[in-house]
Amino acid sequence: MPEVRSVEGEWTGYRANATSSSRLPEGLSQRELYSEMMKEATGKSTILYFHGGAYWLMDPATHRPTTKTLAKVTGGRCFSVRYRLAPEDPFPAAVMDGLVAYLGLLYPEEGAFHAAVPAEEIVFAGDSAGGNLCLSLLQLILHLHRSGRKEVMYNGRTVDIPIPAGLALNSPWTDVTHSSPSCVSNAPFDYLPEPSVLHSAESKRPACSIWPSTPKRRHIYVSDELMTHPLVSVVLAKSWEGAPPVYICTGWELLADEDKYLAKKMWEEDGVRVRLEEYEGMPHCFGLIFPGLKEARRCFSGWGGFIKEVVEGSGERGSRFLTVRAGTLEEVERKGEEVSRMRGEVVRRRMEGMLRGGPEAVAKL
Repeated sequence: MPEVRSVEGEWTGYRANATSSSRLPEGLSQRELYSEMMKEATGKSTILYFHGGAYWLMDPATHRPTTKTLAKVTGGRCFSVRYRLAPEDPFPAAVMDGLVAYLGLLYPEEGAFHAAVPAEEIVFAGDSAGGNLCLSLLQLILHLHRSGRKEVMYNGRTVDIPIPAGLALNSPWTDVTHSSPSCVSNAPFDYLPEPSVLHSAESKRPACSIWPSTPKRRHIYVSDELMTHPLVSVVLAKSWEGAPPVYICTGWELLADEDKYLAKKMWEEDGVRVRLEEYEGMPHCFGLIFPGLKEARRCFSGWGGFIKEVVEGSGERGSRFLTVRAGTLEEVERKGEEVSRMRGEVVRRRMEGMLRGGPEAVAKL
């Protein structure tokens, strides 16, 4: 187990009068900059944001355009977490950092810039691996609640770990083995490498001081025996009962099948209020990668709108499953039971096949 460490993060808000040439005011302390940011926060939402990057790339700094836009749409603020990355810090270091960051919002230390934030105003949000981290953190909290352990020691005192207001996920990575059918069938629409290409590239990765790891493992993020752990491949979590409302955005991407399966399972089996938006013809995290597209603007409107909705209690209350047409942005309502044809036992069998024999073995299932 990794040690518990202090966790850094960035507060981001939207500055209405800023231009592309604007710079932060000089001569102000970090506390004063935070106070200036809060003057323009008109909404109640506090977004706990986890960036994507396969658990070994990226940083809050790379995702400032994303957190800025979410702050603009919601009128709230984002706390973007600089969690530990692999291969130096594999699972569960990032999950531990996510929990510490959440507790830091709920129970700020002396001298913190922010006042205590109620759980009903906090939404976990993230893209790709960051979406996985949101789900892993929620599943950990649900497990503690199911086990009757709703309290932990934090900064020398016993505190509760409440459920957040919601989760808002963009192209979440839920199966780290890349075993779902769309990891091959959707390859023409995505820039992510399909499993056979990924496996080939990994086999040719030159050695360095941090890789291969000691002891050796095949995956940068997690040891081999934990790749199907429900806090790693969250698609295998047995239950999401008790979860807050969940928003999932996906495209015609490699991760589409696992995202749609998880949305259906949450809604159908576990009674979770789910909002699924599948964007026709769009690749992984298209809203972040291609912000100039009208599909991207529609994505942020739905993503940020959901966050505002669950915190402020406005908008729709039920589950919705939508396909958003490319070009026209026409919204086509879908029945939840028709979103995915995958079954839990098939999902597990495909993942186990990927671990035993790679993409060729999965292709036979």
